[in-house]
Amino acid sequence: MNTYRAAVSTLAMMIILLGVGCQSGAPAPSQEESDAGLTVNYDVPLPTQDFTDSTVAEMMKKIIPSKDSGEVEMRSKHVEGITFRYRGELADVSGGTASGVVMMDWKMGQYMLHARFEGLPLTSGGDFYEGWVVRKEPFDYISTGRLVDVRGQIVNTYLSDSDYVDYDFYVLTLEPDDGDPAPAEHILEGAIELVR
Repeated sequence: MNTYRAAVSTLAMMIILLGVGCQSGAPAPSQEESDAGLTVNYDVPLPTQDFTDSTVAEMMKKIIPSKDSGEVEMRSKHVEGITFRYRGELADVSGGTASGVVMMDWKMGQYMLHARFEGLPLTSGGDFYEGWVVRKEPFDYISTGRLVDVRGQIVNTYLSDSDYVDYDFYVLTLEPDDGDPAPAEHILEGAIELVR
């Protein structure tokens, strides 16, 4: 089993490294974020990103997600005034036109993640969007929780007492409200890199 996991991890890493590179400027905070008291620094340029599509999705289907025992209460106000050292641009892998930016860091003994999204289709019924961070080797991933609307801006804010900076790939999924903790349809994906 360990040989199998090592082979799968190596294959996933090779495919991820062969992904398509993309560079983009950082968007300014929206008026809704300013009104909500979010003063996240988006002025740092984004690094080059590598995207994949079905590889991570297949890996996430085969392995049960880890639980974060250090998770603390998630509130958007906790990211006020933070300049994040790690950033990534999220690309739509579902055939749509949605996009996003994710930032993370480990500061003062706390892991902080903040992602914001544009162009996500409205959910129906009990469906919801959920964020995930993925570590490529050894392969593991955790949920960063459901997306929330903060005065018109869709965000995913996640805080933890555990350091997840090496979980450097972000996935946004569309989940049915079926009680199944495994990730469902991948909507956005992107690598998170140290800003240089």
